[in-house]
Amino acid sequence: MENNTCPNHCKDKQSPPCCPIDSEPKLAANYIPRGTTQHLDDLPVYTVGQGDKAIVVITDAFGPDGGRTKLICDQLANAGFFVVLVDVFKGNAWKSEEFTRFMDWFPNYMWDKIQDNFTRHVYPFLESKGVKSIGTVGFCYGVSLASISVRVVNLKLVSDSILPWINILNPINSLVSLLVALFC
Repeated sequence: MENNTCPNHCKDKQSPPCCPIDSEPKLAANYIPRGTTQHLDDLPVYTVGQGDKAIVVITDAFGPDGGRTKLICDQLANAGFFVVLVDVFKGNAWKSEEFTRFMDWFPNYMWDKIQDNFTRHVYPFLESKGVKSIGTVGFCYGVSLASISVRVVNLKLVSDSILPWINILNPINSLVSLLVALFC
C-alpha cells in the first residue's frame, strides 16, 4: 500500500480501501455542481432539476461531497428528474482514515435513527413541489437505506444502487434507462 487509504490498484492511489480494482479516481476538485444546497429544518439537501418525477439520492458513508455523487445527481437531473441528495449525516460524514473506528460511527446512521429525516422532511418537501413519482438511489451504504425506505414509506418508489467510484458513462446510462422505464 502506498498510503493508509488506498490499495495499490486504485487509479488515484487515494480512494478508500473499499474501492475495487481499477476504480475511477475521486471527482476533480474543480467540478462545479449545478444544483443548490438548502436545509429542510436541520437536514441539508442538494437539489437539482425539476419535474414531477423525483429521485431521492442517499450517499455512501463519505457523504454528499465525496466521490462523484453530485455529478451523478446532475446527470440524473439532465435526464429529466428532480433530484434530492439527502445528507443523512448532517455534515458528519465518515472522514477518518481509521476504518477500525467505523463500527462505532456507523450505528448512528441506521434507518431507525434517521427515518424522520425522510418522513418529516424529504417526502413532504417533494409533495410540496408537486412530485407524483419518487425513486430512490443509494450509493454503497445508502443502498440499504434506499431499500428500507421503499418498504417503510407508503409511496410509489423504486430502488436501485450504483457506486460513485465506477466509470460513470455506462452505469449512469443504465440507471437512467431503468428509472425512465419504471416511471413511464
